[in-house]
Amino acid sequence: MTGPAAHRGSVSFDRMADRYDDTRGGEARGAETARALLPHLPTRGLVLELGVGTALVAGALAATGRDVVGVDLSPRMLDHAARRIPGRVVVGDVERLPVADGCVAACVAVHVLHLVGDQRAVLAEVARVLQPGGRLLVVVVDVDDVGGRGVGRLHRRVPIAVRGGAPHPGSPGV
Repeated sequence: MTGPAAHRGSVSFDRMADRYDDTRGGEARGAETARALLPHLPTRGLVLELGVGTALVAGALAATGRDVVGVDLSPRMLDHAARRIPGRVVVGDVERLPVADGCVAACVAVHVLHLVGDQRAVLAEVARVLQPGGRLLVVVVDVDDVGGRGVGRLHRRVPIAVRGGAPHPGSPGV
């Protein structure tokens, strides 16, 4: 990440936690995103959603039987997330994940990487927590669609294989 955003901290959504779901398409959109991610996720193992927010996506993934845990900076967002995935959320910064080395089968980052202060730190943390052969799935915002609607549509899914504890050389931001 370059420019002014490269020197700021990660963004917390505490102030809008109570209205977040209404501004992001609610559970229907979370389910749509989860359906798009499912074919790219391993069938077994822990899935960690980075910047889980209110768990719109994590809740939909959990409903399919996936073992999902979410991490987010915002305690108020996690109050909502805990209703969707009880006992499966933790307050933490994705730049310093509160997760043990090599215990995650897949990390999911939905519309979150543009909000972190240090994307390289996030990718290094993902590499640290992923099991060998683990996956990072990234959904990015389509900047052409953000306009007055407040949220972009699913633009692309970028599966990134991380092996040997280091980000794959072709990974964005590496």
